[in-house]
Amino acid sequence: MYQTVRFTGITIILLAANMLLSKQWLKVKFEDLAVYSQAILGLFVLSVIGYFFSENLKSAGQLLESRVILLALPLIYWAIGMPDKKLLHAMFWATYLGVLLSSLLIFRQGLAPFTQVYSNGGCLNCVVEVLIPMHRPYYGLIIVSIISFSLAQLPKLMGWQRIGIILLNCYLLIILGFMMPKMVLLASGTGLLVILSRYLFNLKSAIGKIIARGALIGVLVGTGAVLNLVYNQAQESSTTLQTSVFSRQLLWNAAFEELKNPSTLFFGVGLGDEADVLGAYLESPIIDSNKPKLNVHNQYLSEWIKFGFAGLVCILIVGLYPIYIAWKSGLLWVLFIAVVWALNLLTENYLHREAGLLMLTVLILPLISYLKDTAINHKNFGNLKA
Repeated sequence: MYQTVRFTGITIILLAANMLLSKQWLKVKFEDLAVYSQAILGLFVLSVIGYFFSENLKSAGQLLESRVILLALPLIYWAIGMPDKKLLHAMFWATYLGVLLSSLLIFRQGLAPFTQVYSNGGCLNCVVEVLIPMHRPYYGLIIVSIISFSLAQLPKLMGWQRIGIILLNCYLLIILGFMMPKMVLLASGTGLLVILSRYLFNLKSAIGKIIARGALIGVLVGTGAVLNLVYNQAQESSTTLQTSVFSRQLLWNAAFEELKNPSTLFFGVGLGDEADVLGAYLESPIIDSNKPKLNVHNQYLSEWIKFGFAGLVCILIVGLYPIYIAWKSGLLWVLFIAVVWALNLLTENYLHREAGLLMLTVLILPLISYLKDTAINHKNFGNLKA
């Protein structure tokens, strides 16, 4: 219980207090709940149901406990209203500060153990650990997201502030370079191409739109080609790249084998049984099939295995709906974050860790919901300013 309270406690208490004091919750209706919030709540409801159908109740209980945030924040946001633009920006700047603070731990621990940098004592260290747990892909995803946000705000800043943000971003890029979160970097490249396509699509000329559509096709083909190149290089090497790529290939193959079972395909295996199910198909020295926290390293497949088609529908909304809303909004920095988020769900179980839950509920959920409301209330939705 400690970990859930540690992560969600302060946020939930503050938002819940505001909800109760404002009494806005007395006036809301369930149909006011945004589609994105419904999908997130759907994952929590499926998690509760999946708990009772799990054979491994210990694992299911731990995962359900960590997913309390999927229930708490959507309901609180629904009751008190989503943050406005000013508060959203404040939340991103707060996360930016948290990333900078947590990066200092790297120098305390040394540059090597990026996947094992967790603080063990001190009030400040505890706060930093809560805000940004340092696991390479998760930390990398948050870094590129807040860099995207900060660059979009440069025109609003004063000269010295711009220089400071640019220098800090360079520092964060150096940290990212040392970490080398492979999928985050690939997804970032794809995100840049997508926002270029969106920019061209917004041009008034027909030629610009034709180029934009061609660029989007090029993005899909290019991303596939890069993934194929990485896979071929992994076959010819004996580095951690090989282990990383092959382990996921083995895990995904095991997942698809399990999905051939009609019961799993339609209804899933339960919340806590993913590791046991995958382990039954794995016979490789690369992967410890007896590892308690073994997961498929693909959030889409993971929710499908656990909850069947209902889980797949919910996670597809969680992963892909932000791209749709961000594309319509015309906010390129939001579109970049949405693309990077969706692609990284292909290689990690982000909703199994606090950093992934933080990214979804504290940043992406209010941001996308705000843009959705803006789409309803503003005619010039496709040309919003950052």
